[in-house]
Amino acid sequence: LHNVNRPHDQRDEMPTFFIAETVKYLFLTFSDDEALSLDTSLLSTEAHVLPAGDPRWSCGPEPPGGDGSASEPSVESVQTAQGDGISEPPGDTVLGDAPGPMSETSPVDSRRCVVAANDSMDSLTEALCSCQEQLRRAEQQLDERCEPLREVPSEAPSLSHGDPQCWNDHFTSAKCCSPPPSGNPGCWDALFTFERCCPSVPK
Repeated sequence: LHNVNRPHDQRDEMPTFFIAETVKYLFLTFSDDEALSLDTSLLSTEAHVLPAGDPRWSCGPEPPGGDGSASEPSVESVQTAQGDGISEPPGDTVLGDAPGPMSETSPVDSRRCVVAANDSMDSLTEALCSCQEQLRRAEQQLDERCEPLREVPSEAPSLSHGDPQCWNDHFTSAKCCSPPPSGNPGCWDALFTFERCCPSVPK
């Protein structure tokens, strides 16, 4: 792609690109240090030379004085400046009348925290017991409401309907004789019919 504004106008410039890249890497490999100073330049991922800018990264020990630029403060000077900037907290701290914000918690405060935690645990336990009691009552009410349904007699035909030879473990009157008027079609064939096996079922 030669021009992004003309995506359909494409050219095959691979030979030129190969020659240019080869010359570039040969120059970077065999050129003198004076030709390309790594103190003031950077190489991108494709070995393109870019100006470094400030701060300058020296490959060797920096001479004293340098180029007159301001030197960065050392760690010791920073720590000393921070130590000098710390002032004493206001108030009479010798007699202990004004404890700082980072003072340790007194035993009285610790006991208060323990008592408050125990009270909170007791209230949570009571709430849990109340929920369990409500759940037990709800289950009891549900059982009482479902009890009449359990006592309803089954309306399915009994096994005594029709010819006893019609029934076995897989074919029962409860499965085959309902629904009327012809029962379950999967139970019948030329020998076993609804009229023979379920004569007492109303049609």
